[in-house]
Amino acid sequence: MENSSLFGITYNDWKTFVGAYLDQGNNYMKNYIYSYPLSKLIPEDKKRLLSEEFFNSYITSGLFFGELKKYNTIDPKNNGDFRNITLVSPIIYLVFITIGGHLAKQNDSSRKYDWISYAGNYKENEMSYAPSYKKFSLATLGLQKSYRYYFKTDIASFYSMLNMGILFNEIQISCKNESARSLMFYRNFLEYFGNGRFPVVSDNIGLSYIATVIYLRKFDEMLKENFEDDSLIFDYQILRYVDDLYIAFNCDQSNYNKVSRHLKRYLQEVASKMNLKLNFQKQKVTETKNISDDVYANVYDYMVNDEDIRYSDRYDESQIIKLIDNLLELPDDVSHEDIEKMIINVLDDHKFGFYYTEVLNWYIYKNRSVFTNSRIIDGLDRLGLIDY
Repeated sequence: MENSSLFGITYNDWKTFVGAYLDQGNNYMKNYIYSYPLSKLIPEDKKRLLSEEFFNSYITSGLFFGELKKYNTIDPKNNGDFRNITLVSPIIYLVFITIGGHLAKQNDSSRKYDWISYAGNYKENEMSYAPSYKKFSLATLGLQKSYRYYFKTDIASFYSMLNMGILFNEIQISCKNESARSLMFYRNFLEYFGNGRFPVVSDNIGLSYIATVIYLRKFDEMLKENFEDDSLIFDYQILRYVDDLYIAFNCDQSNYNKVSRHLKRYLQEVASKMNLKLNFQKQKVTETKNISDDVYANVYDYMVNDEDIRYSDRYDESQIIKLIDNLLELPDDVSHEDIEKMIINVLDDHKFGFYYTEVLNWYIYKNRSVFTNSRIIDGLDRLGLIDY
């Protein structure tokens, strides 16, 4: 018999979703800030963490409230910008995952669209973003086969812009069996860690599901309704990964500008109704032959034409040495834009659409041996002394 906690989730929820998270394996888990401490657990500790005794004594009882500590900090993004994030304890991180999985089980499946992806996949027990992002990237690149044009946009500061009143109205609609007591707890819990807003916690499947699938439910419905009522928009496909949105379409060249204006207007209207703002700096309408410029697909077993690329045949330590040498030659007052241009010049691979951050990730996670080179070590030491 399942023992329900004070806030709706059950022991079966905890065992299922936390168990799937721990099953990712230490090779993956040791590379990320939240999973790293969990990767150090011995089998007996993992068994204890997944036990009904632990759930009842520590989660259901509310003893885990002793871990309601949070640390607000900033995190660098791939493009050099910074975002505000919240650091929480591993147990709180697992509670977020379990709440998201619990709500995913309650969600009315008839309200879901197959063109939406969040950072993970509860149905497939994928508890990290990598597999879902890879599928999204390949699907986006595949738009070139059937469509001539595409529109791209995203939502500015998505997580922190979520309206909590709208969110919990959507949870009530999508998860009708959830009790008022549970909903009140979830809201207080999220708002505590988000300082009154939706929390920004890196790479958490639970929070990603809640924001991507539940909060944007109405956004997706209104967008589809606008498209279906527009006679100019009939041959199209939508793909969305969290807040990144691609709309591919075909039309007569004479209607291209008009269709583009319609797409922009519909998105702006729908975003406004959801208290969201579109990122106009990243918005574009162009031909799908350029889509690889936007899709920085996941480098881990990334596929082109259904074949794995042998990265070791394309990259070696000489590239990192060149990168370091070029960085050391830059003046002290160099701008971020000039640094990025130089890195792009050295690392970008335009043939396969790899962005420099993906190439660096391959070196760091898949080819660490390059960093045993004495010249690279010396160069990194010298770079560490420079204040850019």
